[in-house]
Parts: sequence; structure tokens; C-alpha cells
Amino acid sequence: MWTSNKICPNMPPTTKAFLLGLVLLGSGCAPNATYDCLSESDLPTTPLIDDRKAQILLESLCESLQQDDIPALQLTIIDSTQSIWTHTMGHADRGRRWTASDQDPFRLASITKSFVGVLIYRLIEEGTLQLDTPLAAYLPDEAPSTPITVAQLLHHSSGIQDVLTLPDILLTSTSNTSKIWNPHQLARTVLRTPLQFEPGSDHRYSNSNYLLLGLMAEAATGQSLQTLLQEKLFAPLGLSGFVWHPVEAAPDNLVHGYDRAFIPRPGFYELTKGNTSFSSSAYASGNLIATSQETALFFHHLFGQRLISEASIRDMLTFSTASTPMNIYTKSFGRGLFEYDLAGTTYYGHEGQFIGFDNVVVYDPVAKRTIVLLANVSTYQKFDLLARITNSL
Repeated sequence: MWTSNKICPNMPPTTKAFLLGLVLLGSGCAPNATYDCLSESDLPTTPLIDDRKAQILLESLCESLQQDDIPALQLTIIDSTQSIWTHTMGHADRGRRWTASDQDPFRLASITKSFVGVLIYRLIEEGTLQLDTPLAAYLPDEAPSTPITVAQLLHHSSGIQDVLTLPDILLTSTSNTSKIWNPHQLARTVLRTPLQFEPGSDHRYSNSNYLLLGLMAEAATGQSLQTLLQEKLFAPLGLSGFVWHPVEAAPDNLVHGYDRAFIPRPGFYELTKGNTSFSSSAYASGNLIATSQETALFFHHLFGQRLISEASIRDMLTFSTASTPMNIYTKSFGRGLFEYDLAGTTYYGHEGQFIGFDNVVVYDPVAKRTIVLLANVSTYQKFDLLARITNSL
């Protein structure tokens, strides 16, 4: 979800100092915790992941957990036989030394965008929206004078400033962790800022795009996003573990997040389940909560064409290279999905960074394999770990 390795790199020094003071006064800094992950036994197996491969996966997870100082990791792999392999290691709460389990959900962060993208394509197939529907058709009060379409929002080619890079929103979210932002207020705020480029002329990742898509979906249907996701995506697949936070309360077993990259302070900044400011400021760009298994099942069924048509999936996979790449692994932007290159193999999926979380989901269209890797820290070398995982399968 975040697009730089530090929060607001161009923030004035006085603002940074103020933010640092707020964090030092108000955040929890959990002590370091050791975790003996290599002592784990009774690893799960599937027809394609035998005892030997399971042990290799365990060792890869353990190496990253210890070397990158990650509180917890959760991994799910759904293979071509439709068998599910899930393993979780580490601490859901470093301070209390609570061991994380396969049933403990994480904040998905920007992986949420793929869910919203699929919902938009469901609405397109139903005739409610079109790719060329202008933002002004459903959000006239928020829309800028320059026409911006659904397709441009999906493709990160709108030129709209990223709402989560605005200092006032970040300062308020950090100092008032129980705040619940109004998404329409956020939309009006971000659309008062100048466009970064002419819509359609470039691609630049912006959380604002999916915030606005969520508001358009609500305006076009007269239903809340929570209801739309449940009725059009989750219920048809029999998935019940997704939480639309903070409209829905955070689960009691939501793992705590630990940030060391975005909030400018030494040590860890702890994000507990009581924090609503960051998830509500993200809204449709990054506020879903779920386990890796529920997330993997969703993507498995998505590419199995159980939610939208093959034509719609192909359109989501309309890739364009941005002038400013996100990282060396992300080849190009799609419409709700990214194209990744791991050791010469192409994957489709999405990643998600949040205050205290760093996640990724990828789908191998040749092997028909889905991999979801969730971590309650921001950030770490997740693509290095993902490459080790894919090489061991």
C-alpha cells in the first residue's frame, strides 16, 4: 500500500520531529522476542508437498523470520491438485509472546485492491459500470475538472495524488489511532491536490484510485462495499473469514503489526487491533483482514473463473509498464493485478504494505499454483523469501 521506504520522505523537518514525538509518547514498543522455529514438527503435507519439501519450506521461513527479525509469518500454497498447505510461525503479539496460528488473520493491506478490482468487473459484467464510466458520473462533488475513468483508476493511470502520502492524514492517523476517517472527506481532500500527470499518459501507484473505485461502486449500486463484497464475492465462494475494517470490528485474534520503516522512530511501532485510523484512511485501497488460507482460496477461485469471466480476467491482465517501477520484481501494472518476474517465471498477483504488515500473493498461470505470504512487520525482503519458496516447489 505504501510506495516509499519511509513515510513522507519530503516531509518538513519540523513535521517529522512532531510526528516522532507523538509516536514516542503514544506507541507501544514491544521487546524483541526469540522464536525457536526449527524445533517445530508435525508439518503439513499435500500430494505435491511431501515431508522433504515441507522441511525446506520450514527452513526458508525460519531463516527469514530470524534474519529479518519478523514477529510472525503465515504461508499458504494451493497447488494444481487443489490441495492446501498452510503453516504459521512466530508471535502474533511480541509483548505477550503469543504464538501465531493458522487461524490468526492479518491486515491484508493493498492486496485489498485486487478484491475491489474483481468487484468492479462484476459490476461491469452486470451492466452497472463500464470501463469508460467517468468518475463524475457517480461522484460529481469529488470529481476534478479533468475527466477520469474507471479504467484509469483500475490501471493507476489517473494521475491522482496518493491519499496516503498527505502529511495531515498521516499525522492525524498516528496521533489519533482510534479515528475513523470518512472516505468521502478523504476523496475531496485528495482531489483538491493537483494531478501528477495527464490522465492516461503514465502509470503511478496511488491508493486514491481504489478509494475512489470503492466510492463509485457504492454510489452506482446504493449498497455499502461491505455488502457488495459479501454478496458478490465471498458468499458465492463460501468464504466467511474476511473482515471489512473498521466498518466491521477487528477479530480478537488479529495479529499485531510492527512497523520499523514508515513511522520515523527507533525500534518497533506496534499496531494493535484497536487501531482504526490507518485502516479507515486506506478504506477500499487496503482495509481487508483475513488469513493467508482464505486469501489464497479467493485468488485460486478467481483464476478458476468462478467469480468473473475469462474475458474480464484477461482485461485485468492488461499490463502496462510504468515510467517509475515499484521494484525490480514488479514488471508492470494491470487492472487490479500486477505482473511479477521471479527468476524468469511470470506470476500474477498483488502485494500489500501497511503500517506493521508486508504481504504478497502470486499465481503461477502455468503450474496453476497460488502462494500467499503474510508478515506482521514492515518491511522485509519478502521477494527473496518468495523466490526461495517457489524454487523449492
